[in-house]
Order: sequence, then structure tokens, then C-alpha cells
Amino acid sequence: MAKYKIKCIAHSLKNNKIAKSGDIVDENAFVDLQESLKGGYCELVVEYVKEIEVSAEVVVDPKTMNKAKLIAYAKEIGLEIVETDSKAEILEQVLNHLS
Repeated sequence: MAKYKIKCIAHSLKNNKIAKSGDIVDENAFVDLQESLKGGYCELVVEYVKEIEVSAEVVVDPKTMNKAKLIAYAKEIGLEIVETDSKAEILEQVLNHLS
């Protein structure tokens, strides 16, 4: 269904409704669409969808993680971590693996 933008200050529609300037109205709401177009009271609105490509890269900084998150991250990247090691030791292993 086509939509039309109201160009005048106000325009009468069906069922005693009034559209204001700039309103977008369905074609079936007009009393006489052809007369409204001819009089310059409205114009056809062209609808289009613009597709955009979105990409996101998550940046992980192991230095800001607590020990539990660091252990989980280490397991996620495939390291075998001894959970009783200190946070500094685990961080060193992760950083060595990433470099």
C-alpha cells in the first residue's frame, strides 16, 4: 500500500480525521486521492530499505580480568590452566599464548 506525505498545513481525510503537514498517510485514508494529488496537497513517499553491513570485533584485555574470568578465558582459547596457580602466573601464560 502506498503512503503519501501531506504538503499543506492540514488536509481532511476519511472519518473526519485531519492530517497535518509532514504526516505520512496511507492511500486508503484519503477521501479523493487523485484530487489531493492533482491539487498538490500530498506527494508519494518512496520507501526503501538500505542494507548495511555491520561488523563488530570484541577486544579482550586479559590484564583487566579478575582471576575467575581469566581462568575461563584461558580455557576458552584452549589453554590448560592449573586453577591453583596465582593470577599473575595465569596472566603470563595467557599473554604468552596470545603473542
